[in-house]
Amino acid sequence: EASVNDKDKRPSVRVSDSFIKVPSFAPRMITARDKTAFDLYLLLLRLYDGNSQAKVDIDFKSISQALGMDKKYNYTSAYDILTGALVRLDKRYNLIRRVTQHPKPPYCLLLNYPSGQPYTPAQEGYCAVPDEYWQYGWNKRLSFPEKYFFLISLRKSAVNRGRVWSDYRQGIMEDFHLNRSTVIRGIMGLRKLNIIEVE
Repeated sequence: EASVNDKDKRPSVRVSDSFIKVPSFAPRMITARDKTAFDLYLLLLRLYDGNSQAKVDIDFKSISQALGMDKKYNYTSAYDILTGALVRLDKRYNLIRRVTQHPKPPYCLLLNYPSGQPYTPAQEGYCAVPDEYWQYGWNKRLSFPEKYFFLISLRKSAVNRGRVWSDYRQGIMEDFHLNRSTVIRGIMGLRKLNIIEVE
């Protein structure tokens, strides 16, 4: 795997428990197979620079590259797919507010749940996604169930190459509103890549 220089690394991204566990957020995305909205939301959290408005400018070209879409789609198709995901993050999931400003590119305002106030990183009750998730290209290589279970494993303190206890399956299904198939695919995929171990 490629090495990551300290100067290129960003701080870990704090993903709140509410995103991972509340049925209307990530569990709804996994059920709807809305991988693009999931990937885009995590990337927006990574791009957030700490400003008080929680404003993130939308650069469709760089976002397409960061998500690996430039390898699959032309610019117009990627633009349309990302625009649709932004609309869903706004109208369906209520995680952002999308602001258009023609002819300039749009921007978004990240929101806290459930207050709807400008986003601030969680101080407790979160998982810390390391920048290696993006630097090593895991966000492009992992399947959707694997990505989701990676967040769960971080939240459960089973960090990279850590352990998931032997009675993981039923508890995770109940805690994170997942079906058995999704849990098994997520765990087995991460174990195969040696990202986690299962007792």
